[in-house]
Amino acid sequence: MARYLFMIWLVIACGNAAICVGEQNLKFGHTAPSNTLLDSSAKYFSDTVGRNARGRLAIDVYGQSQLGGETALLEMARHGAVDLVLTAGAIATVSPAFGVFDMPYLIRDRNHIRRIEKEIIWPVLDRVAQKNGYKIIGVWEYGFRHIINSARSVRSPYDLKGMRLRTQNSKWVVNMFERFGANPVTMPSAEVYYAIQAGVIQGQEATLAAMVDTRIYEVQKYLSLSKHVYTPAFLLMGLDRWNSLSERDRRVLLESAMEARDFNYAESERTEKTALDLMMSRGVEITEVDREAFFEVSKSIYDEFASNVPEGAELITKALH
Repeated sequence: MARYLFMIWLVIACGNAAICVGEQNLKFGHTAPSNTLLDSSAKYFSDTVGRNARGRLAIDVYGQSQLGGETALLEMARHGAVDLVLTAGAIATVSPAFGVFDMPYLIRDRNHIRRIEKEIIWPVLDRVAQKNGYKIIGVWEYGFRHIINSARSVRSPYDLKGMRLRTQNSKWVVNMFERFGANPVTMPSAEVYYAIQAGVIQGQEATLAAMVDTRIYEVQKYLSLSKHVYTPAFLLMGLDRWNSLSERDRRVLLESAMEARDFNYAESERTEKTALDLMMSRGVEITEVDREAFFEVSKSIYDEFASNVPEGAELITKALH
C-alpha cells in the first residue's frame, strides 16, 4: 500500500521536472580571464543559484574563452549548445539597438544605469533580445572606459589629434574617436601591450580594471579619466532553453542574477579605486578631462544612431530624460 501511494505521488510530482530529473547542470560560458571582475561575478552568480535553487540547479562556469569567443558563445546559446553566456561588446551582434551603450557620455553613474535597467533594458531591450532568440537574465557592469596613452596628457579632444588609439570594434566608438581627431585602430586586446612597445599604436580606451589586468601601465604613462562610454555586461540565455525551464527555476535565475549584480557593482567600485591607486603608485600621470568639450564634439552621433536604428530615438530619449 505504501509503495502504491508513493507511485501516485511520483506521477503527480513529475509535473515538476526538477523532482523527476534531479539537479540540472547549466553550462555558463564567458571570455573574461580568471579572477577578473566578470569572472568573479560569474562565480558569485553560480554560488547564488546553487544556494537559492536548493539542489534543483547547478551552474558550471567555463571562463577564459574555454568554449569560444563572445560571438561564438552567443551563437551556441541561441542553438542550445551552451545555456548561459556573458557578453559585453558583442551584444550589438544580437541587435543594433544595443549599440545605444556605445553612445558618448550616455551613462552618468551607477544610479543612472539602475534607472536605465528598469526603464529601458527590461521593457525595451529584453523584448528586442527575445525577438532575436535570446532572454536577458541579468545586467552587470564591465565598466566606464577611459583613455590611456604613451604620448602625452589628454585633457580635450584636440590632444588626441593624430594619435593611433586602439578602440572597441564598434562603428559608433570608432566614429566617436575619429571625431575627436584620433586614428582609431581595432585589434584584439591581447595584442595591445606589444603593439604599444612596437610603436604600432600609442594608446587605447579601456576600463581601469582592464588596464591593471593587462599591466598596460608599464608601457603607458598618461591616463585621462574620460568616462566616455559605460559598457554593461549582459547575462543571456537562448530563448528556447529559457522557455524549457519551470517558472520556479526561471525566478531563481533572475533573482540570483540581481544578487550577483549588486556584488558586481560593489566589486567594480572597489577594483576601480585599487586600480587608480596602483597606477598612481607606478608613476602614471592621471588627468581629469573637459567632458563638455568631448561631448560637444561627439553628440551628433546621437542623431545618427536615432536615424539608423529602429528603436534608436526611443532609447536615446528615455536614457537622457
